[in-house]
Amino acid sequence: MTELVYSARNISFAYGSLAVLHDVSSDVQSGEMVGIIGPNGAGKTTLLRLLSGYLLPGTGTVDLFGKDLRAYEKRRLAQLVATLPQMISTIFPYTTEEFILMGRYPHFDKRLGYGREEEEVVREVMGRMGIDQLSGRIVSTLSEGERQKVYLAQCIAQNPKVLLLDEPVSHLDIKHQMHNPGTPCGS
Repeated sequence: MTELVYSARNISFAYGSLAVLHDVSSDVQSGEMVGIIGPNGAGKTTLLRLLSGYLLPGTGTVDLFGKDLRAYEKRRLAQLVATLPQMISTIFPYTTEEFILMGRYPHFDKRLGYGREEEEVVREVMGRMGIDQLSGRIVSTLSEGERQKVYLAQCIAQNPKVLLLDEPVSHLDIKHQMHNPGTPCGS
């Protein structure tokens, strides 16, 4: 049985006087993979930011699982939705495991800190993503494609119900772009 995940109704958004989206409406059901296609500057990334709660629409509403996105507490929203933006800057010297582990933040008990369960999730995700060989490496020293895989692994470790991916294969070589069938795509 499908469940209504997103319901966007008449959303509009502008950066100052520059209108980017006008009167956009759409529904997304559970199990669906939706691609947003359009030219540069069409508002694809802005729409993903609205769906993630990073931006608020100027007009209209965005509901997630039947509840207005604005009503969610941030931690609960992070348990439901993971977002992979086009670009991520990693200026701190995190290892791949440390960076992926940050995806577990919405789920861990602050009183106890990260434990064995979170470390197991990181190892399991790295194995599923085929990035075990990046273990112990500093994220900022990785190639763009390797970093993209680590960023995606962090989203998967977050264990969300929804993945919003903004150009998720743009930094991968053609072999890995073609090898990822079934990977949900954003814009």
